[in-house]
This record gives sequence, C-alpha cells and structure tokens, in this order.
Amino acid sequence: MVDFGDHGGMRCSPDLRQRVVEFVRGGGRKAEAARRFKVGEASVYRWLKPGGLMYQRPGPRRAHKLDWKQLRRHVDTQPDQTQAERARHFQVSRHCIWNALRKLGVTHKKRLGYSERDPLRRKQFLRLRERFVRRGQHPVYIDECGFVSSTARRYGYAPKGQRVDGLVSGHRRPRTSLIAARMEGRLAEPFLFDGTCDTRIFNAWLKTRLCPRLNAHHLVIMDNAAFHTAPETAQLIAATGATLLFLAPSSPDLNPIEHDFAALKKRREYQEHATLDDIVRGDHSLWA
Repeated sequence: MVDFGDHGGMRCSPDLRQRVVEFVRGGGRKAEAARRFKVGEASVYRWLKPGGLMYQRPGPRRAHKLDWKQLRRHVDTQPDQTQAERARHFQVSRHCIWNALRKLGVTHKKRLGYSERDPLRRKQFLRLRERFVRRGQHPVYIDECGFVSSTARRYGYAPKGQRVDGLVSGHRRPRTSLIAARMEGRLAEPFLFDGTCDTRIFNAWLKTRLCPRLNAHHLVIMDNAAFHTAPETAQLIAATGATLLFLAPSSPDLNPIEHDFAALKKRREYQEHATLDDIVRGDHSLWA
C-alpha cells in the first residue's frame, strides 16, 4: 500500500490518499482522518486542495559540490573576480563561495601597482642591489613624502546599513614635505619644510645632513625623480665614497622607507592635537 517517501519517511499510495479524501468529504473530521489512516494532518489538508491527489513530494535536493581545488586555481588565475561572479561560474550560492574562501584562508585584498613598471628593469635593480650588499655595502634609502594640513579621518563606525558622513574643506591646503633617509633599518636625518621639494632643497639637505654620515660602505638608493638625477647630486654622493643606485622606474614598493612614511601619516591621523613636527621627531623608535 505504501512505499518510502512522504509522511514519516513513507510515501502514501494514490489509493490511500483517495480513501482519506473520501472520508473527509463524507463528513469526517480532518484530525480524525489523520489518526485513522496514520498520516499527517498537513497531508490531509494538501490532498483536499484542487490537484492535491496528484501532489508528489520532491526528493532531497542534490547539493552542487564545490571543488575547492578548482576554486583555488580560479582565485590564482582570476584574482579580481567578485564572490558573485565566482558563484555564477561554479553554479553555487554566493554564501558557498564565501564559506569556501574563508576555510581556504583566502581574503579580500588588492595592492595596486603601476602599469608602467618594467619587470626586466626591476629584476636588474634587485640583482645589482644584491651584488652590492654581498660586497659589504649597507643600503641607505632616500625619499620624500608630503602632508596636507587636513587630518580628517577617512573611515568611521555606524550601524549596519547606515552611512557615516564627514566634512572636509574644499579649498586647497598648504603642503608640508619631509625628506628622510633609512639607514640600518631606521629613519635618519628628517627635514620638514613647507612646499614641495626641488633640486636646491634636496641638495642642501643632502650636503648638510646626510653626506656627513656616508662613507664607502654605503649604497645610496633613491628613485629617479628629476631633482634626484641632477649632476650635482651625484657628485655630492660620490665625494663621500658611497655608491649611488637608482630604483627601477615606477617601483616605490622596492623602497622600504615608504612603510615608515605610511606609519607617520597614520600616527598623524590619530594624534589630532600634536603638531607634525612633534609626530615626526617624537617617535624615537623610528629614528636612528
């Protein structure tokens, strides 16, 4: 009379369904029909609906199994795709992709580089730097960074679904620049000034601040900004016995001083009442 499926792990036969419906339509109560024929009350109500006798309970849904190895390869070859795009590609839910990425230890991030980079010249720079270091020369990294007067924080907290609005001035603000070197893993010879850097300012800092600390065991590394490539600049460095090496074009990521500048800017963002000079000179853990 019955086979496995519908009610309580059983699927009722058409004959049983017909007898239940006839019992109710003959004046019997639905609850009594459920008890007498040992079926669920929900089944009784469903069979009494138009077309209810033809209802077939769907079998268990077959889950689409996500191949994590394929997902990992997809991430390696298509790192820019969103979770929704990956879900459409693998024909699974977005939550399935999110859960798999979390368990694979794959997080959402991106570091932008410059499209103008030349991979060959970057490799050449790295080989030259390694060669000089093996000869016993110590890298000295030089760079500049700028600070605007606004200290507005770029992010804030709010309940989910609500925006956080902030106000900044639309007028152009004066710029303060910093020149510094990185020697033996720490910053050295900071120089703050208003405006932007040029050959005159840079060479004055180089001659009076950094050159007295250089010798033949140093390898001076900086980018190829116009005021770095002046003949007088090369002469000042050569006079100390140090070697000059330029970074590969559009490769600030190869200069570790950029991380120090980022740390200074972050400190300034959260120390609103401190002057820029106090922040730059006050953290003795950064300076050599």
